[in-house]
Amino acid sequence: MDILSKLNIRKRRSGRSTIKNSPKKQCLMSHGPLGDFENLPLELKYKLFSYLTVTDLSKLALASKALCKDVEDYRGTVYGRKKFLLNVDVHSMERTENWPSDAIHAYFRLGIYMKRTSFLKSTSKRLKHIGEYLSEHLICKEQCGDGRRCVSFYCYGTFLHTMIAGWDDFECLRVMEFVHQNSPVYRYLTRIFSSSPGTLPHLEVYVRCFYRRAFYDVLRKTEDKAYWLNTILKSHPIINQAKLMQILFLPKNSLGVHFSAAVYDSWEVSCLAELGKALLYLSQQKLWTDDNIISVIDEIIALPSAWNHHNVATLLFNCGEEITLRVFISKSINNRLSEIVCIAHHLLVVSVKASRSIETASHCIWMLMSQIDTTKRVYIATELVSNFKEAVIDMVDIGGGLVSELETLLEAASQFTQDILQLALEALKDNKVPYRQLGKVSSHTFDQPSVQIEE
Repeated sequence: MDILSKLNIRKRRSGRSTIKNSPKKQCLMSHGPLGDFENLPLELKYKLFSYLTVTDLSKLALASKALCKDVEDYRGTVYGRKKFLLNVDVHSMERTENWPSDAIHAYFRLGIYMKRTSFLKSTSKRLKHIGEYLSEHLICKEQCGDGRRCVSFYCYGTFLHTMIAGWDDFECLRVMEFVHQNSPVYRYLTRIFSSSPGTLPHLEVYVRCFYRRAFYDVLRKTEDKAYWLNTILKSHPIINQAKLMQILFLPKNSLGVHFSAAVYDSWEVSCLAELGKALLYLSQQKLWTDDNIISVIDEIIALPSAWNHHNVATLLFNCGEEITLRVFISKSINNRLSEIVCIAHHLLVVSVKASRSIETASHCIWMLMSQIDTTKRVYIATELVSNFKEAVIDMVDIGGGLVSELETLLEAASQFTQDILQLALEALKDNKVPYRQLGKVSSHTFDQPSVQIEE
């Protein structure tokens, strides 16, 4: 028996299921920003996000603004921070075997994500997103046990360059300004430039680690290294550019950058390889003119005081023949011929030590002689031979354990004499350089082949 009908009470029917399953509601859900996904509770969405990698989440964020907002909200949660960044302090001294690569790769993934989720935003807003992470996680902290081993700057550079890949030059300049405003490095540079080299070793090491790891070592392409190095240097005067180049690329010891060794010690070729390569990059990419290169090199080899000629020759050997020839020609124009002789002498010796061949050095000296007048040519040739003679005599007088040095010196002198004679004979054969211009006087003429001698 139906009790409700006996009591004359109407049965109430809930309209929830009718509304929920109405075609109109289903149409709204299917055509909403997220479709059926919009009906899921936020906690369930985050649970689904937890099963995706950072790379997958970055792709998901590209699907729509609504999904991008949900992913961004998830990134701000505790679980999202653990996913997007390693749950480890990058300044910690405790390292696992794969720790540096894991940390750097984590910030690479984060850079990809930030690039994909902010590409429609203005440059100022994107820089704000960069600052949120760099200032919070990656600026090297004073509590770091050893800033030289801290990998935070590598992570800094990896994240930064991944996010700004493809930006134009004007935007990159804004990035450098932003970095200087939000890190202590520019403030440290001001103090370093106002003091003598080596007086603030802890600040010099910080600047070296920051720029090298974040804007140089982390990059793979030569043009990228040259571009950012030029961006770092070009706002400073020449003397400060030279000092900063020394801080970045000179050898360092346990106390800091080893400035004084350039004056008193003799460096191996490998010690100045990075400095020479950096100058070569700037020259090859046409970011610096010949005058810029020569001016900076002149300042470098004068700080903290004049370098010994062996180290100057070692630097030029690493810079390559083109830069070396420019430096020689500049010195010859200023009548600094004695410097050319000493540097050329050591350049030949360094070449023998490094590669057992002086072909490049001999060719550089020959090209110099072909571009200067006869008087200078004769002076350089005669003094260079005299330098070899005096060096051999000094080594014989000293004796001791310098047998290998003596052999190197004799090898350099022998190869140089052979190369110069060969070049001279080839020039005579092709009638390019008159015999008298090589500093010789002769009344003899060759029958085969016939060569006209200028009187």
